[in-house]
Amino acid sequence: MHNAGWHSSVSRPHSYSDASTAVAGGVQPPNTPSPTSQSHHPAPIPPTITLSMESTSREDFTILAKEVVSQIGQVLRGLQTEREKLRQALESESNLLASHNTTAIIAALRNSLNQALQQNAELRGRLARIHADSDLSEISVPPSMSELVRSLMFYVCMLMYEYVFRKSIV
Repeated sequence: MHNAGWHSSVSRPHSYSDASTAVAGGVQPPNTPSPTSQSHHPAPIPPTITLSMESTSREDFTILAKEVVSQIGQVLRGLQTEREKLRQALESESNLLASHNTTAIIAALRNSLNQALQQNAELRGRLARIHADSDLSEISVPPSMSELVRSLMFYVCMLMYEYVFRKSIV
């Protein structure tokens, strides 16, 4: 804020005419009316006191503002650090859950497949025994009855297959 002819650190000797026009910097701007041309004169404040109080206030404000900016920066950095830690923890947890779920799913699928293969082998064995037990080729049937026997034999095989299949499901 240094303008030509204006110096904030300049203080003028105390006089009543200067006291009424004391401004920032302690010097009267060139285009302002002189104190004698004004009709009303407020209580005079010594310019050196005004300048020192104003300077001290500005310095205090500047120091305080710098401290606030510094503290806000620290809080912001802390928040960014915590956000990054949280993001990493969530990623780690989701990766762990995903790998755990995948492993559990694979194990469950393998178990189900083994059970299905075992059940399939048992059903094939039962079906083979039923087929062997239902072989009626050794029975002599009159030729007119052979068609009836074949139909009956097919029907019995179907019933036995359904019986075995239903029993294995339950």
